[in-house]
Amino acid sequence: MNTLVRMGAVIGGAVMLGVVGGCSMSCPIDEAAMVPVERYPTAVADDPIVEGEKLEGTDGTYYRAGRLVIGSQPTKGDLVGFRREGVGMVVNLRSMNEVEDLDFNEGVYVGKLGMTYAGIPLGGDDGYEPADVDAFAALMDNADGDVLIHCASGGRARSMISAWLITRRGWSHDQAEAWRRTVGQRPGSLERLLTEPEPEVVDVPTKVGNG
Repeated sequence: MNTLVRMGAVIGGAVMLGVVGGCSMSCPIDEAAMVPVERYPTAVADDPIVEGEKLEGTDGTYYRAGRLVIGSQPTKGDLVGFRREGVGMVVNLRSMNEVEDLDFNEGVYVGKLGMTYAGIPLGGDDGYEPADVDAFAALMDNADGDVLIHCASGGRARSMISAWLITRRGWSHDQAEAWRRTVGQRPGSLERLLTEPEPEVVDVPTKVGNG
């Protein structure tokens, strides 16, 4: 039976859970991943936010921006890989219905890997509200390691971090939007309709010789 315990008070309906043990399913763990998580003298909330770079060699699509890893639903293999890379916390922004439909218990598996798991359900019946940003900010105020923030495809993760940057870090909407582009955000449909696509550059091989 899975054992879950609240990490803190429920903030505006946003539930934060941490796994303390127990697993009724097969949870194969790569022992190579069980190394100490690197801890920093400052929380994520106190660190500068840098532009993102796309990560390679993962099952999903992810970008790293300093201590933040942003992306899609991780597989078990992704989670093991991120644990090896020093991630100490996983924040899941998928709705409760989505989480229930997963083929494995992510919170339990994350706990077995020695990481902290937090869920702030967004979308579907769970909706979106400012209290969700409050819950996310509380996590960033206390995160002293690297953090994986994910949803299904990465869109809600980018939106949540942007809302946090605007409300807690004093960023403008334009600054947040520019940062979102560095972590996988595509231009909106209106922008694509109003912007001419860049011409495709085709390399033409140079003819060599007289024939």
